[in-house]
Order: sequence, then C-alpha cells, then structure tokens
Amino acid sequence: MTWNIIQNSTTMNPTKYNENFYHCFQGSITPKGSTTMENVADTYDIGSSVTTWKTLYANSISVASTTTLLNSTYSYIFISSVEVTAATQRIEFSGLNGDVDKEYFAFMQVYLTGGGDFTYMCFNNQTTSGYYAVQLSAAISAPAILFQPSSRGIQIAESGRGNDLLKINIYSETGKQRGVLANNAVGGSVASILLSGRVNGSWTDTSSTITSITFFTSVGAGGRSFVSGTYIELYKRTP
Repeated sequence: MTWNIIQNSTTMNPTKYNENFYHCFQGSITPKGSTTMENVADTYDIGSSVTTWKTLYANSISVASTTTLLNSTYSYIFISSVEVTAATQRIEFSGLNGDVDKEYFAFMQVYLTGGGDFTYMCFNNQTTSGYYAVQLSAAISAPAILFQPSSRGIQIAESGRGNDLLKINIYSETGKQRGVLANNAVGGSVASILLSGRVNGSWTDTSSTITSITFFTSVGAGGRSFVSGTYIELYKRTP
C-alpha cells in the first residue's frame, strides 16, 4: 500500500485518502520518512530524555544493540557480553573509560573445570597484591571468611563445585576509592547453594583511569578454567 500525496487544487478518491491513515494507525507501526513515507531505520526516537512515556505494555521487547536501564538519576547501558565456548582462564573487557562511566555492573554465571577454585578480577591488568586492599566476605549461609589480597587481584568468589552466580558493582572514577562489591551464590551442586555472601574489595590505585576489567581463575599448575556455560554481561553507568 503506497502513501498518497495530497496536492493543492486536485481531487482524490476518498479510498486513497483513507489509505494514508492505515500507515499510522493499523498493523505494524514502523518509522517512516521523506515525502513518500518510506520505512527508515535508526532515525527517530520514541519520547526523549525529558519527555517520556509513563508505562510501556508489551508481551516481548527485542533490542538490536543497546539496552539502557533507567532510574530517576542515572542509567545503566549495556557494553558487551561474553559466553565461553572453549575453556579459558581469562575474560577481559577492554576499551573502557572509568572516569566517563563512573560505575560498572557485571552479571556472571560461572562454571569451572574440575570443581572448586577461586574467581578473581583485576583492573588494567595490574595483578600484584600491592594494588588491592583487604577484603571481607560477609557470609549468609556459612561463617564469615576473611579474604586477604592475593598476588592476582580481588577475589570475588570462592567456588564450591564450580557453578556460581555473581552480581558485581565496580566504582571506577579517578581520585575516589575504587570499591568493588560482589554478591555471590556459590553452588555446592547444580541443584544446591553451598555458600552465599558478599565480598568487598578495592583497587588502591586512585590515579590511573580504568581502561580494562579482567575476570580470571587461579593460574598455573592446578588452576581451573572457565568452561562452556560461563556467561558475563558488563554494563556502564551514566552520567
């Protein structure tokens, strides 16, 4: 069905006039442009940052590239995700700017080879203990454990049988304390939780801009690996 252009001092069949309304109020609604009302992509917005719709009702929502989670003061924007298909000991997110983003949020589903091990994270590939402060795990379902900084980075989970769920907040702005708060549920088996708690840590380098975040397991002899099923999503906060 074509868009019918109404011209001055001309007549139009009412049927064709009514067809124009079908483009706007019937069937799938797609963005259109130009005088012929052709479909266009990546051109128009629905609402704006100051003029918003109150409520969206939908059975499902499909997002092609970027997801933004809003609240009254800031938003979380999806950066990237990694799904492990072959065993690896390191997963790195690079090209970051911690001074622009202020805070990062990571969601992790972790599976490790051969059962229990530790999961760590570091910034800018700095993997010596002098860069990381003392950490405390405030356990919920087991006695609290004091995690000392290792020669690797911030220990964000002590895996039970190698299947863990983690939600991590990372405060990244230069000149401020680079705190890390990891909420974790450590699996005793596929169907049970062995330990749940929170791990607090910080990066003591407050002058270097964060440009990368790396998640990794124990390295060297006896070290486990992330295996198929491991999935990480990373978001950034703005402003």
